[in-house]
Amino acid sequence: MNPTSKRSSNHLLHRRLGRRSIRSLALLWLLAGSGSCGNASQLPELAEAPSFEMTDQRGRSFDSRHLEGRVWVANFMFTTCPDVCPVITQTLAQVQKALAPAGESVQFVSISVDPEIDTPDVLAAFMELHRLDASNWSFITGSPESTEQVVVEGFKQAHEEVPAREGEPRDIRHGTHFVLIDGTGMIRGFYKSRGDGPANLVDDAKKLIQADA
Repeated sequence: MNPTSKRSSNHLLHRRLGRRSIRSLALLWLLAGSGSCGNASQLPELAEAPSFEMTDQRGRSFDSRHLEGRVWVANFMFTTCPDVCPVITQTLAQVQKALAPAGESVQFVSISVDPEIDTPDVLAAFMELHRLDASNWSFITGSPESTEQVVVEGFKQAHEEVPAREGEPRDIRHGTHFVLIDGTGMIRGFYKSRGDGPANLVDDAKKLIQADA
C-alpha cells in the first residue's frame, strides 16, 4: 500500500470509529438522562471505565489503578485546539474549585487526543499557561494506539483528525463531554461541558464522594 492509500484508509477508519462512538455516546446519554439524580445509588452504572497506563505532565507513568477508590472526572482535549478546548479546560477548572473541599478524594484526568504533539512537557506548559491546579488534576498522553483504545473503545468518544485546509490550523474532532467515574471504576454519567452540564456534574460528584465517605 502506498503512503497516500494508507493515509486514506486510516482517515476512513477514524471516520467510522467516530460515527460509531457518537452513536454509543448517544445511547449512554439517553440511558443516563439529562439531569442530576437524587442520590448516589440512583446514578446509572453505564459501563466500566477503561484501564490504561499512560504518561502525565510530569513525565511519570500514570496507571488507572492509581484512581481506584477515588471519584474522578475525565475529559478530552489537545493543546493546539484553537477554540473549544481552552473553554472546556476553564470550565473544568471551575468544577475543580467547586469540589475543592473534597481534596484529593476526587481526581481530574484530561486525556490528550493528540499524542504526537502533546508530550509531557507540552502538557505541563499548557497547565502553566492556563494556571491550573495540579494537586489533583493530571494531563496524560500516550501512544497513538493507546490513545485510540482509551478514547474510542473505552470511553466511546469521537476521535478524528480533520484534514487542514490551506491557511487554517490543524484540528481534531473529539468528544467534549465530561465523564464521571466512581471509586469502583464505573462510569456514572456523561455531562455536557456547557449549560447546566457542569453544575449537574458537581452535584453528582458530591453524591458519590459522600457515599464513599
